Amino acid sequence: MTLKWKDEYSVKIKTIDDQHKKLFDLILQLESSTHRSDFSTIIKSVLEDLMEYVNIHFETEEDYFKKCDYAAKDVHTQIHNDIKKELNEKVNELFSRETNALDVIGLHNFLMDWLKHHILEQDQMYIDALKEYHD
Repeated sequence: MTLKWKDEYSVKIKTIDDQHKKLFDLILQLESSTHRSDFSTIIKSVLEDLMEYVNIHFETEEDYFKKCDYAAKDVHTQIHNDIKKELNEKVNELFSRETNALDVIGLHNFLMDWLKHHILEQDQMYIDALKEYHD
């Protein structure tokens, strides 16, 4: 199951939408890496890029929350912290042993489900609060 950007995912802030699209692309790289014979050599790099970009994206959203004094910023930030912790645990588990394609597909499916639901549920809630940044 491939995750593709849809207009319904838009939060109407170009910077955040662009970052969401980048996260989609990085998750798709996980999936496509499993089809390569050398996937075990590239997967670590893809996962490191993904984890770094998740942090960048969350920092961007949290900066917007502070600028707009978003009422649910603490709850949303805790959701970010929880997913970072879970992602770190999953990635560290993969790095602690020899990774196979099924492991990567499992992580891909987890991330695909998380990103889709996070954007459609939690992120849609801040659109009105951040309306001054809408494009």
